[in-house]
Amino acid sequence: MVPADLNDARAGTASRSRDVVLAAAVALATLLVQLPFRLYGTNLTDEGAILTIAAELLRGRHLYSDVQHPAFPFVHWLTAAVFWLFGPSFETARTLTAVLFALTTAIAFLIARWFLSRRGALAFVVLFLCYRVWAYPHWQMVSYSSLAVTFVLAAAWIVGDALGRPARAAYVAAGVVAGLGFITKQDSGAAGAAALALATLVLAAGDRRARWGAAVRFTLGGALVVGLAVIPFLVTGTLGALVDHTLIAPFRAMRDFEYQGSPPLWPLFDQDPMVRARPIAYLPSIVFDLFRLQVFASALYRDTGLVDAALRIAYHLPLLVLLAATARAVVRRRTRRAPADVTDRREAVLLFVAAACWVAFSRPHDWIHLLVLYPPTLLLGTLLVAALVRASGPLRRPLTGAVMVLLAALFALAAAMALQLRRENAFPVHGPRGTIYGTAPQARALQELVDGLAAAPPGQPVVGYPYHPIVTFISGRPLLGPYISIWPAEPDLHRTKDIVATLDAQPDGLVVYSPSQIAFFPRMAEYTPELFEYFARHFRIGKVFGGDPEGFSFLLLERKTPPGGRSLLGPALADAGVALEPGDGGVGRPLTAQQRAAWVGEVLWPFAHVLRVTTFPEVAIAVRFRLTPAAGEHFRTAYGGDPDHWSHFPEAPIRFAVAVEPVAGGRHDVVAATVDPLTVPADRRWTDVDVDLTPWAGQPVDVVLRATGAKGVWPARDRAGWAEPRVE
Repeated sequence: MVPADLNDARAGTASRSRDVVLAAAVALATLLVQLPFRLYGTNLTDEGAILTIAAELLRGRHLYSDVQHPAFPFVHWLTAAVFWLFGPSFETARTLTAVLFALTTAIAFLIARWFLSRRGALAFVVLFLCYRVWAYPHWQMVSYSSLAVTFVLAAAWIVGDALGRPARAAYVAAGVVAGLGFITKQDSGAAGAAALALATLVLAAGDRRARWGAAVRFTLGGALVVGLAVIPFLVTGTLGALVDHTLIAPFRAMRDFEYQGSPPLWPLFDQDPMVRARPIAYLPSIVFDLFRLQVFASALYRDTGLVDAALRIAYHLPLLVLLAATARAVVRRRTRRAPADVTDRREAVLLFVAAACWVAFSRPHDWIHLLVLYPPTLLLGTLLVAALVRASGPLRRPLTGAVMVLLAALFALAAAMALQLRRENAFPVHGPRGTIYGTAPQARALQELVDGLAAAPPGQPVVGYPYHPIVTFISGRPLLGPYISIWPAEPDLHRTKDIVATLDAQPDGLVVYSPSQIAFFPRMAEYTPELFEYFARHFRIGKVFGGDPEGFSFLLLERKTPPGGRSLLGPALADAGVALEPGDGGVGRPLTAQQRAAWVGEVLWPFAHVLRVTTFPEVAIAVRFRLTPAAGEHFRTAYGGDPDHWSHFPEAPIRFAVAVEPVAGGRHDVVAATVDPLTVPADRRWTDVDVDLTPWAGQPVDVVLRATGAKGVWPARDRAGWAEPRVE
């Protein structure tokens, strides 16, 4: 006769084996569902950085010295390894992401089996697929954040699984996997590893000595991974650079840069000014990309606080669910006389992980950083719903039905959004790194960029500033210099000096500047003025790619000789006359000192020192320079709008005019042009002006620059400018 406990053990092993097989099937099905969607959607910054760095590692460059990034190294190593096996391409990268999410879904299924039946766990898989859509663009692009979550969940499952059987080696394996999470992401990876080490110490089976033994094995597994990860940096002498860029710089950024926080929970139904000011940060990314115009135009958004309430709940749900699940666990423990069983301890492991993810939700508190940490919240929330249904007595069947109907509705909505995402991002961009799909204006800009860079001599390195490393990867060219981006939150310890040295040493390097930047971040001229000044002195806009509304803009820069002659900025501008003139050319009214300071000024725009003038509807700002030219002297400038705001302009033209007006009388119009950068691609440039002043040699004249806004358009501070006005 076989002992009962042995029968139980065999039954448990068989059940666990069936779960693992079913989890493998879940992973395969999840992968197959993702494959038709994986290439749709573009990401210029985070994904671009990872793909570019991985490609550079294959060229033999070293992390944090030859190429720099604030993320821990494993995501770069993993991506580089996959590129080495299958080739560096968008197809390879996005397939890697699909595989990682498929594995994460399988792990989530196994964790859900701790407290759900197999049917219930499969229903949770459906919820997890819905979550993937709402978490866009995470799990769509290669990301260190989502990779860290994969490792933390995998380590949590190994720890929970080890609680139900004698498995000393399992704790070592869990530590190894948690260590991989640690060397992937500083916050969620480190917090997850620490939480699981503590969970092992508290929850492992046996007496105190056994629990300490399990915790030590877990810690040794993690320490082994971290130790091995440090060796390459010790060998190459770049450990200090690793510490500087991945630990010191991010902490300084968190201290010195004002990233947004979460919307407050109360008052729940009030409209939140912070959300309304930055909807791109707080709204679900897929909703913003696909339906923002409909949302903003809806009475629900305009006249109520229901959207704000939904966002408040979403942002605070991880903590609310964690507190509710913790309270439930405490009450159960105190009301039951029996000691905690395996299921109780596994649920406690999930509580530790959820707490770690909540702690790891560091700023910026935007939607994509929130949702990537949501899997423990989904698991705990499902646990609470399942417990409520089980305790509902005669209402259990109708409640189960209601949950299934709600789940079906959520899946239908997620599927509809995924299909819409594919429809709107159906336009391919073909290049040396394979094919990626975007919206029509996005794809047009990216394809123009790829084709434009392909015309340059082979092998010339390229960089995309301020934070557009996708430029390097999509072009298939080497990275110019060690800095893949100029992020506003990172302290400029010696970044400017290094970038200037690189550009001076490699004058044939290709520099791409993109005005398509995060709307609520400062512009490059504001947070790194010294470097922007260098660009203004040494570069000008060569070619313009894109610029359409809802698309991207890229400016391929070319070297220039710093302008000579006599500048009409600085003291000359202070002496100039400035007046407000009616559009019909009538008599002007001189500006007051206060108006002049507000409406006219010297600024740095891409890439020149510019005389900025505010545009008013059908009224001109006229700037009058009194000159007495010599024979052969020329007045030179260029007119245009601020390239940083071409795609933000209202759909209205600007009228530019230049006239020479001798003091003795008369007026000679030498330039009269209308530009509309929003709708006319040819106007996305600086247009040169060259006026030969020889006919007026020896006599005083006024060179008058006029800029006039269109009828019905609000006054605009950053629309019209005159670049480098001077006499040569």
